[in-house]
Amino acid sequence: GAAERVWRNDWRRVVPAGLGQLEARLTVTVVIPARDCQFELGLTLAALAEQTYPSELVDVIVVDDASSPPLSLPVIRPRRSRLLRLGEYGAHGSGRARAEGAKAAEGDVLLFLDADMIAEREHVEAHLRWHHVLADAVVLGSKEFVDVSGLDAAGIGTAVRDGSLGELLAGRERSDHGWLDRLIERTHGLVEAGDELFTAVVGATLSVPRGIYHESGGFSSFDRRGIVDTEFGYRAVTAGAIVVPDPEARSVHQGLRSFVTQGEGIKRLRAGLAANYLPTRIFRPPVRGRSWAVPRVAALVPADGLSYEQLAVTVDAIVAGDLDDVAVTVHGRLDEQCVELLCAYYSHDRRVSISPGQGVDTGFPSPYTAIVPAGTVLGTTALTALVRRLDDSRLGLVTTETAAGEVQVWRTAALHRARRDAPAEGDDTVAAVARLF
Repeated sequence: GAAERVWRNDWRRVVPAGLGQLEARLTVTVVIPARDCQFELGLTLAALAEQTYPSELVDVIVVDDASSPPLSLPVIRPRRSRLLRLGEYGAHGSGRARAEGAKAAEGDVLLFLDADMIAEREHVEAHLRWHHVLADAVVLGSKEFVDVSGLDAAGIGTAVRDGSLGELLAGRERSDHGWLDRLIERTHGLVEAGDELFTAVVGATLSVPRGIYHESGGFSSFDRRGIVDTEFGYRAVTAGAIVVPDPEARSVHQGLRSFVTQGEGIKRLRAGLAANYLPTRIFRPPVRGRSWAVPRVAALVPADGLSYEQLAVTVDAIVAGDLDDVAVTVHGRLDEQCVELLCAYYSHDRRVSISPGQGVDTGFPSPYTAIVPAGTVLGTTALTALVRRLDDSRLGLVTTETAAGEVQVWRTAALHRARRDAPAEGDDTVAAVARLF
């Protein structure tokens, strides 16, 4: 891929094919989460049946999230469409439905599209052109919210095929995506979005390579509105993805927005979950002494056959530091007695875990990964200072020498992106990403 050419989120360095000029080779599975929306689904599939992207490279999975009555595939639909029915179990919602659809998907790229979206004829092509030139892209389509009452699937299909959807919808009440459009504009296409980059990830029209999707852990099944997309976006960005908003991947949302009227209530209900799973200043309050589902810093201590005493002194120094939003994993070659002693000593500290025999090479999904050699006794403020240096710089990695070896603190995103690029380029790529991320 061309990912090694991109620093941070500067996708402008990569030029994709113009619409109508793509030599398509990647397959794409369109995953549509759907619940009790037979009519809307009909319009969505009618538009998908008329795309410019080669139909032999496209398949569609409609995930029926326990609709009553069950959904069926309409007559007007893409040639390779199938229905996946989920039973009445577990959490409902787009997260579970998307996750189940992704498990069944076989395309090189996964394109998530909500069941109330009408994709213009070049929508899929606009998404896919980025994946042909950028290995790490999460592409966001653009959308308008339009009243579509009184329209039918045949009319929508014809308008998409003829490129006359705009004329068909002319004069109807419409709105843009408000905050998201403003964020994209203010940050020059998310290039300068910094820490708020992941908040732009909205699942209504989103595509991602299958490999990056699985590396980031996919969609979670939270049963709260307003967090599933954001939390997936956070993990994708922490896995080093590049977020590309493409205004030419145009689509229409059927009907006007509900978040406008319910936004504050939704934000309040999701706040507790968000604080636990999104370790950023935007969502996590700066309180001391708390443990969270996803710690801000994940410290890895490679055991390498060292003694219980050497390991314990290192772990104790980390958890005793003034950075308390941290978890420690001791991993690698450990003899049985050492494991027994460590487990007994740390059995009631949930911030410490022991992984004998396993090489752990990332602190994902924590945004920072610290690699601390056993035998190192970090000072009380050492980790805080190293993380602050990363925060204040454009670096992906900072290091400091100790008597026991080199302590590394990575941005987890830089670590993942460097590792994906390194096999083709050698260790220079790791060094380059580390220097400037």
